[in-house]
Amino acid sequence: MKKYFALLLTLVGSWASAAIHEVNEYERTVYYSLTPYLEMNVMDLESDGGILSVSLAYDGDLARQEMDRVKATYPGYKLNLLTAQVTGAPLKVEIPSVGISEETVLRQGQAGPYMNLQISLKKDQVAKLKTLAKRNDFLNLEIPVQANYSSSTEMEKFEDSVNCSELRVNRIEDLILNLSRMKQPSTMRYDQTFISYKKDLLQKCFETEASSVKSFRDVLNLPIKSRLEPVVVKGLHLDRQNHDIKFNLVPILKVQIN
Repeated sequence: MKKYFALLLTLVGSWASAAIHEVNEYERTVYYSLTPYLEMNVMDLESDGGILSVSLAYDGDLARQEMDRVKATYPGYKLNLLTAQVTGAPLKVEIPSVGISEETVLRQGQAGPYMNLQISLKKDQVAKLKTLAKRNDFLNLEIPVQANYSSSTEMEKFEDSVNCSELRVNRIEDLILNLSRMKQPSTMRYDQTFISYKKDLLQKCFETEASSVKSFRDVLNLPIKSRLEPVVVKGLHLDRQNHDIKFNLVPILKVQIN
């Protein structure tokens, strides 16, 4: 009867955590990706040698554990899970001391890359793998992948207390002229911040009553009411960027010998 050995080894340990790509303070969002399993199954066929099956896959339980770790590390942040995408480059599985060097192609799955590879083994290779399986460093596998996402960065924020009635606006026409003459504060660096500031000023300072409008002249003559109490007007400039990142997956290694 054949002996059965079941062992679980890891490349990065059972404490493996998700890869953090960006912690965005403005969005209060963490962009991260998951760690897959690399499962190696050695079937001992005794005098006929053996078969090594290698597969790369994602596990729901591990995904939940990693998500919980990210939540615990960044409480109050939103989590944005990035799906690792294959780069198209072939992947080489090498165990030099056993004489294994096989090239395979990664496929794209919903959770990330996956693969399935079978390698025929000689009797002495099976024996060597059984010995190596007692160590956790016999296979160093880096899996090149990529991911795409976009995020926003706060470039400038400006706040000012404004007495709306001092702007002397009675009609829409007054408002248009007033805004066109308004000077950008010297401490404000970006034109985009000034545009945002003026939009906020319009929303917070003025209101108009519903009225019949039949022409543009009617629009210009619409009366405007200014708020009596001072308001805080804000201007904000955000930089929205697309990110194309390349990184290496470091999977958790599971080894089973039958």
